[in-house]
Amino acid sequence: MYDIWRMLAVNDLQTLNAKRQALINIPEQIAELEAQATSIRSATADGTPVKGGGSGREAMLLNNISERDDLKEELEQIQKCVARIDRALGVLTATEQRILQVRYIDREPGAISKLSCELNLDERTVRNRLSDALKQFSIAMRGK
Repeated sequence: MYDIWRMLAVNDLQTLNAKRQALINIPEQIAELEAQATSIRSATADGTPVKGGGSGREAMLLNNISERDDLKEELEQIQKCVARIDRALGVLTATEQRILQVRYIDREPGAISKLSCELNLDERTVRNRLSDALKQFSIAMRGK
């Protein structure tokens, strides 16, 4: 059972940087859609309806609104997820945070060797501390 929680914890850490980037990109996408929405001319009552009864401009405006709403919802979910991950990392020691940062968040090549030198520990000890840190992170995230 711990393997499932471990996999979820690793996934949370490995996707953290991408989620932080999404927190920058999504508001930009929303702003672009808002700018596009102001350039879509209003639907007129005398326009020729397209199949389904609405005008093409009306459909464009509705699609724009729908896409913005979807992005706003996604942004909110990502904000909550990143906040949970940051809180879970906050309960770890600085060394535990550094180990998870190098190994999973930044995915640095040769992470164990690098941490071994940086922390002045043998690789086996680093692996043990990595396992312990991941377990503590998993408990902080999901209680398991």
